[in-house]
Amino acid sequence: MKLSYKLITLALAFGAACGWSLAEERLSTDQLRDLVEQGETGYMATYATRLLFGDGTEADIKLGRELMEKAAAANKPDGKYGLGLCYYYGFGAFDLSQTYNYMLGASEAGYKPAFNSLGHCYEEGLGVASNYHQARRCFFQSSGDLDSQCMAVKLLDYRRTPFAVNPREVGQNINQALAMFGNAEQVAMTPTVYEFLYNAQEQSRSAIAKKLAHKSGNKKRLSAAELYNWGRLYELALATNAVSEKDGTRQMWEYYKDSAQRKFVPAQIAIARLQARSRDEQGLASLKAYSETGYWQAKQALLELYETQEAPKMLSGDDYTALLQELRQKGYHGASTKLAEYYASTAKDSAKAWQYTLAAADDGEAIGCYKAAEFYRTGKDAGAGVTVKPDPEKAYAYLHTLCRDLPRADYQRLDMCRAFTNLGNMYYYGKGCPQDTNQAEEWYNVALNTRGGEKLEANYRLGSLYIEKTDKRQLGAEMLRGVAASSSEYAKSARYLLTKHKL
Repeated sequence: MKLSYKLITLALAFGAACGWSLAEERLSTDQLRDLVEQGETGYMATYATRLLFGDGTEADIKLGRELMEKAAAANKPDGKYGLGLCYYYGFGAFDLSQTYNYMLGASEAGYKPAFNSLGHCYEEGLGVASNYHQARRCFFQSSGDLDSQCMAVKLLDYRRTPFAVNPREVGQNINQALAMFGNAEQVAMTPTVYEFLYNAQEQSRSAIAKKLAHKSGNKKRLSAAELYNWGRLYELALATNAVSEKDGTRQMWEYYKDSAQRKFVPAQIAIARLQARSRDEQGLASLKAYSETGYWQAKQALLELYETQEAPKMLSGDDYTALLQELRQKGYHGASTKLAEYYASTAKDSAKAWQYTLAAADDGEAIGCYKAAEFYRTGKDAGAGVTVKPDPEKAYAYLHTLCRDLPRADYQRLDMCRAFTNLGNMYYYGKGCPQDTNQAEEWYNVALNTRGGEKLEANYRLGSLYIEKTDKRQLGAEMLRGVAASSSEYAKSARYLLTKHKL
């Protein structure tokens, strides 16, 4: 049984949401209700969370949302944080831009869990343009829990940054995260923890198996949220072969069903998702119903079903594009790129594909920025069959966005070394921006420190700069000799410069 892990990489940590309840775990839901009714606003967000997720009580999204709004209006940081998650999960309304706004407000009030969620907003581009540097800043300011530790490992991954990484540093972070996972008293399978454990299968498999072997046998003592987390852990165990398929499948379903019977909506969505993946029309109908209600997990599941072709006859292209259009309007970073790719590869509509490519660039999406920069730099795009007069200012703007902010992208699909070199060239020649050889030198160096890509041009450009500087002339000559010995288009020019400077 092969279970896809991509769906589980939701940006905001569900475990953090459960953490609202855990903060008051010694109080029953009835006690929390009484305290709130007596005017104790400090317990309002915790009680609202129990209602929203059906944790220890019947789910009441309407009342939970109202209480969370009151807590936020009372300037309670946990209320702002909770309301941000309401907008994320679709409790009352789905709006990723509002998710970002409330997470930002909670973090500005010093609420530690909000830094982690705000980091996810920046990292995934939820309601705000993706920004790798801002994501790192937020995670470093977070509470230092397992989720943020796993995020540190994730940010070191080459799919999240084009730069070379230190294997020892990655290994240390992985070991530290695994130790935190093993020592955690409760299973909080946040999306980031799930993805981390899946990606580090060889190291984590034994830790997962050990965790399962020491689980509590009394399910009645577990909350609906805790039951759901155990279901997710078994789903992960199946995906990483840490448990037998027969036992793992049975346990996963049992935990999800027990949680769902207590009206815990994320568990109900998980069941609908698994049913839909098995070509169950009823499961797909339930998933669509949850999506229409506003639940983000259900929308993610539908996108996953279409993009992995798990149910190609169950979902139409119109369903897919309509969902992407809705998400794009709600601040889902990446929707324009997905639309462009759909029209290019599936619908075979090059005009619409290019329209959404440019929209992706204007939204600050990495692939769109890369393609738009090349288009305005060269004046043509072979794939779309369109041409335009080169526009250095637009090319510079898109390149600067791409290279400066490092938006989230699959960098294996982009030649970032080329992008950094081209930005250096624009500074060197003053095309689309003021001429600045210092900035050119900086970006050429960035190109040389990039993972992968052809670095001969960056070596030639930087060598040409250094050979004019007394203190760096020998280094420049060394770089140019390497280029001169190659068969590249820059070899002849490199030999000329070496001869000119008698080096």
